[in-house]
Amino acid sequence: MNMKINQPRANETQNRYHVAIDIGAGSGRLFAGYRAGGRLQLDELYRFQTGDLCLGDKHIRNIYRWWEHILEGLKRFVEKYGARLESLGADSFGSDFVFLDGQGNIPKMPVAYRYAQPSPEAMRILNDFGPERMFAICGNHTMKNDTVLQMIDEGLRENSVLEHAHGFLFFGDIFQYFLCGKACTELSMASYSKMMNQETWMWEDGIFRSFHLSDDLKMPVVRSGDRLGRVYPAICEQVGLEEPPEVVTPAIHDTADAAFVVPDRRPGTYFNSSGSWSLVGTVVERPVLTREAWAFNCSNSNMPIDRYMFKKNVAGMWVMQRCQAEWEKYSFGEIAGMAGTVEDNAYYFDPDAERFFNPKSMSVEISRDLQERYGVSIDAGDVPRLARIALESLALKYRYTLERLGQICSIPAQRMYIVGGGCQNTLLNQLSANACGIPIYAGIPEASVAGNILCQMYGLGEISGEEEAHALVKNSFRIDEYLPEDAELWQKKYWAFTADVLKI
Repeated sequence: MNMKINQPRANETQNRYHVAIDIGAGSGRLFAGYRAGGRLQLDELYRFQTGDLCLGDKHIRNIYRWWEHILEGLKRFVEKYGARLESLGADSFGSDFVFLDGQGNIPKMPVAYRYAQPSPEAMRILNDFGPERMFAICGNHTMKNDTVLQMIDEGLRENSVLEHAHGFLFFGDIFQYFLCGKACTELSMASYSKMMNQETWMWEDGIFRSFHLSDDLKMPVVRSGDRLGRVYPAICEQVGLEEPPEVVTPAIHDTADAAFVVPDRRPGTYFNSSGSWSLVGTVVERPVLTREAWAFNCSNSNMPIDRYMFKKNVAGMWVMQRCQAEWEKYSFGEIAGMAGTVEDNAYYFDPDAERFFNPKSMSVEISRDLQERYGVSIDAGDVPRLARIALESLALKYRYTLERLGQICSIPAQRMYIVGGGCQNTLLNQLSANACGIPIYAGIPEASVAGNILCQMYGLGEISGEEEAHALVKNSFRIDEYLPEDAELWQKKYWAFTADVLKI
């Protein structure tokens, strides 16, 4: 890591405060974080919706509205903790980005990834390059909202902004750019973009040349913990900060921050960063670039302290989030409670099937899938039964994913830590233990925030590295254990799931 480290000041009695800006697909959050009494304290300052803006026939990410909310969150920090802030940094979900022009401005608002449909021509260009060849270089899965696919598609447009682009930034990068003017890309997200060599962690010239992408797009690459500069004085004046705090970049990819806080590096430990997506994976010494990894559509990317994550995307809580929006009179807790009353389920679906990526109605689409698969009619408003089916299906997909990942990287799963917002669904935690047949450890709902703060502390010398970070996590957060139950019943369920749904 190329950075200068400040050692903690001697005899310091005042808390050193940090702010994490965490941008999720559904909401953005600002948290204050500090170390007190041997524990990492996290305090939510402000939360806002990151819903898309419909502009004409497009769904775009309104990053300027998000920026206004970020400034409001910083004002809340000053109101609560005073005018002294040590550092701040931003993380976000993956894939989406903005271009910069020659003056450092944003020429085009980003399209939301679930609506970023690649053209057939873009897919043809990518396929001509060779998906397996691409994986051998970049080590990342193929999804229709890939950063590289969005780049290719943009290049096919008339009057494309690529003609005059002088860089691109992911969302965490852009807010740090807004804060201090440093235009750069943090490694965890760059390594997820399919534009970087996974083994050298450098932009891959062959990919840029093959897709006619200018070298001007290549941003300087920084690492989590690097210090980018100080916040503009004008921003400090606007929000009430006395002195400009440092911008210390976390892992920009929220999954990397979340995986970093899992306080267990024993072989066989897997993480599940559970939100709209569930990123299921493990920490490895080197990227896994085999044909088997490509065939299973796995991904490799960087995480803090220069480690590799080997993982697989699973649909996650997206299905339940969409259903809850349709069953709006019930909270997530109430839906889980109703699902818990159903004990005789024998129906399943694949949460990762294309039809569930962004349907008009999730509950109706599940009902149709069950009708087509099993010939049963379950009303889209039957909350208990549909929720139970959805949760069991997700738990069984976790097992399938863990087994395949373990075979591919030769690290069989012995335990899994569920972190992030999804860890609060205690029913799903228990169903996952039952389905996977291994202990499940669930906790740290704001795992990406905790990882963000720990990266800032590392960059400023408040913690020495991963070992001290994990000791702090263990002392700060409750992590509950769920042990497998009803092994014979769940083995039968898994056989039915793989045969009836996955067709294997």
